Amino acid sequence: MNNNKLDLVSVWAGNWTFCEGTPAEGWQHKRQPGIDFALDACINLDYFCDSEPIPEQSEAVLYASIKREQDTNALLGIGCDNYFEAYCDGKLLKSTYKQGNGQNYIFPENHRIEFFVEKGEHLLAVRVKRGKNSWYFACGYCPPIPAPEPEISAGPWLSNPDIGLMSVSFTCNTELGCAVQYRLKGTEQWKQVWNQRQGQCLRRIYHKIKLESLQPGGLYEYQIVALHPSKYLPQTISSIHSFKAPDDKCANYSFFFTADLQFEAQKQKQILEQMLKAAEAQTCDFFVLGGDVNSAFLPEALIEGPFTQLCEHGAAGKPIIYVRGNHEMRGQHGDRFLDYFASNIDTSYDLMRYGDTAFLILDAWEDKSSKTPGHTYCQWNLDELFYEQHISWFKQALRDDKWTSARRRIVLCHGAAYSHSDRYKAITRFLQGMTDPCFAGLKPQHDINMWFAGHVHNYMRSIPGTDKIAAAARPGQPIKDGRNYKYPVLTVAGPGVRAVQASCFRVDADALGFTLRSWDQQGRALEHIRYQNEGGCEEIISLPHYSEPAEEKPPSNA
Repeated sequence: MNNNKLDLVSVWAGNWTFCEGTPAEGWQHKRQPGIDFALDACINLDYFCDSEPIPEQSEAVLYASIKREQDTNALLGIGCDNYFEAYCDGKLLKSTYKQGNGQNYIFPENHRIEFFVEKGEHLLAVRVKRGKNSWYFACGYCPPIPAPEPEISAGPWLSNPDIGLMSVSFTCNTELGCAVQYRLKGTEQWKQVWNQRQGQCLRRIYHKIKLESLQPGGLYEYQIVALHPSKYLPQTISSIHSFKAPDDKCANYSFFFTADLQFEAQKQKQILEQMLKAAEAQTCDFFVLGGDVNSAFLPEALIEGPFTQLCEHGAAGKPIIYVRGNHEMRGQHGDRFLDYFASNIDTSYDLMRYGDTAFLILDAWEDKSSKTPGHTYCQWNLDELFYEQHISWFKQALRDDKWTSARRRIVLCHGAAYSHSDRYKAITRFLQGMTDPCFAGLKPQHDINMWFAGHVHNYMRSIPGTDKIAAAARPGQPIKDGRNYKYPVLTVAGPGVRAVQASCFRVDADALGFTLRSWDQQGRALEHIRYQNEGGCEEIISLPHYSEPAEEKPPSNA
């Protein structure tokens, strides 16, 4: 019986004596001579026996001492293949003689035994009977609070799609070692990929596991496996989900795009749900979050909020692409974005292929210089180092076969090189400097079909080759207008004083072009546009066009 005033304390006995054979009456009251040994959690008692093979139902008694410096509510773990009964100072603590151990894997947490002992030394006597296959015995510490049964808390969701690649992310209810096992549909053999480093499982709440060498266009199914935290055996903790691996030829696909969802949690959920339903996003092939999902990077809120919501719309089988915005760089966890949402190359930018289209994912960085007075959240940013790294990668990406062989090209970025009115100008200037030499001009080095963005909190669609912008509310004067650009910039709304507080796009691609539709925070239709691959545009439903000449005039030779 426990003393309710005392905490439960896990105890351990290290020095034992093995006495082979059926014991005499009163065996539990006095320690008998035998083979002394040290126990480190688990041991095979067959080692101490003379006869071979050791008969099933062979018996022995194990003795040890428990010493306590004070009165204790003790917790001791025991397991045995296959029977035991344990006594302390002649009082029965636990017996498995009727039902057996109950588990094949022998370890201390097979049976958690709680009992009260006073200050001093106490005799622990354990009678054991051999099972059919072995005579393993375990005794040792147990955590005072049992480890919970392993479960998935959020997810799984897919991310980082590319040719031959897909990542699976999820969170667990406790720190677990986890794997993804997957296979081509119609096959029996599972492949397993553990979240590990140099052969050691990483016990984590959050897991992101990359699947490689996928068959382009192949249909796969997968499930999550975890090592049980106390039984140390792998077990599945998810249902079976399925996905289609991207290929580099398909012309037909669809995606959902939104950004700038900086609302309180319940309102954010309601708005995102309205837009997902309006766009019938569950039928899309992937989702894009274009940055500034919250006002600071809050990984738990993101996972429990928008990511869980996207899972309800199919993200277990359709990937989420998360583009970093400037607000993802802010807050206590602003330096941990890449711990959760790094690209396939472990950066915040990447080049991926989905079907015949190359998707260039750019990082617009912070909208203020690190030296901006009064904005201390910028002080951790090494602006010039980032710009140098990103520009260097950008130049390499445009030489990559994924880019050069693509029939079509789309940019996903939180900011844009033109059409935006940017108070601090850092994002626009950086993107202009990096991309204009390649994408600007009426005869650019590289044609792109569309550029998706957020950041300025106003729904806008630029009209290439002009200074006009189709918008939900009159836009501010841009730093650069579209007179020197062939591609449209498609910008979602965000919180502010305008009537349209949030918006989304749905893009349906086919062999001839793209159908683009958009909705506001209440699920009301905004626009319906058809873009041809070669650049033609049909405005089926359009918002008003505003003429907004830029602060800067385009070059005369544009």
